[in-house]
Amino acid sequence: MDENEGIDASKARAIRTRLQAIYDVVPVGITIADPEGHIIDCNPASESLLGITREEHLSRRYDKGWEIFDEDGQPMPPERFASVRALTERIEFHDQLMEVRHPDGRSVWLSVSASPVLRDGIGVVVAYVNVSELVDASRHIQRLALHDSLTELPNHTLCLDLLDKFREINETLGHDTGDHLLKLTAARLRELAGPNDVVARFSGDEFLLAAPGGDPGTLARQVLEVIATPAETAKGRIVLTASIGIACFPEDGRDAAELLRHADIAMTQSKASRNRHSFYNADMGRQVEESLNLARDLDGALDNGDLQLVFQPQFDLASRRINGAEVLLRWNHPHRG
Repeated sequence: MDENEGIDASKARAIRTRLQAIYDVVPVGITIADPEGHIIDCNPASESLLGITREEHLSRRYDKGWEIFDEDGQPMPPERFASVRALTERIEFHDQLMEVRHPDGRSVWLSVSASPVLRDGIGVVVAYVNVSELVDASRHIQRLALHDSLTELPNHTLCLDLLDKFREINETLGHDTGDHLLKLTAARLRELAGPNDVVARFSGDEFLLAAPGGDPGTLARQVLEVIATPAETAKGRIVLTASIGIACFPEDGRDAAELLRHADIAMTQSKASRNRHSFYNADMGRQVEESLNLARDLDGALDNGDLQLVFQPQFDLASRRINGAEVLLRWNHPHRG
C-alpha cells in the first residue's frame, strides 16, 4: 500500500467516525431496512420515538407489528406507509404525518420521510421526527378559530371543501409542494369570498367557508372553478379538484356543531364522484346512520354464525357439463333477513 492509499483510508475512517457520531446523537429517528423489509439498523433516537428497545426494533419488519394511525384516527394500512411505498415504488416520500402508538399506550405524532437506497444490502432508509407539539398546537388553534368563526352563524351557509387526492400529492411531491398548493387554495378562496364571508382552513386539506345570503349552489360552482385553475409548482403544473358539502341554516342545523356535521356528510357524498358539490338532506343522515348500524351488526355476524357460503354451479350449455361454481357469501341478519 502506497502513502496515498494510507491517506485515503485515514480520511475514510474519519468520515465514518463523524457520520456515526451524527447518527448516534441526532434527535431524528433513523431506521434502515433491507430490500425484503427486515429492519437491520436503527439509531438511539428511534427508541424514544417508537417506544421500543433497539432489540425489539431489529426483530421487526418495516410493515408489520406497528400500531399506526392516520390523521383522521383510522388505522393506516401498511401499503400507505412512506417506508413501504418508497421501497415498492422506488420513489422518495416526504413528511408523511402519522400517529404511532407505543406498547405502553402512549402515542406520538411523527413526520416521516423515506428514501429507497438499494445498495450495500439496504432497501430503504426512514427518518422521522416528533411533531406532537405542533399537531397539538395546530388542533388547539383550529378549535379556537372554529369557535370564533362560527358563533355568528345565523343566516349563513356553511361549505366544507376537501381537496381531492391531496394526500397523494403531498406524499409524492413533497411537503413544500403541498404547502404551496394549500396557500394558493387559501388565497383563491379569500379572493372569491365576499366582505362578510368567513374563510378558514378547517383541518389538513379541508377548508371552511361561511357565507351570509346569496345562492350556495352558485358559490360552490365558483369554488370548484377557482380551485381547478392550473397551479404552477416547482414540480410542474398541477390541476386540483375538490369535493364540497353544503349545509344551510336553519333547515340543516341550528348550531355550529350540527351544521359542520351535516356539511361533512354532504362532502362525503361528493367524494364518491369527486369535483362536485352536494347539499345536505335528511336522507343522507339516515344513510349514514344505516351504514353505521350495518357495520356494527356485521362486526358480530361471524361470531354469531350469521354468515354462510353458498355455491352456485355454472353450467356449460355446449358441453352440458358443470364447469365451475360461483361462491356467494350470504348474511342471514337476525332482524333484516
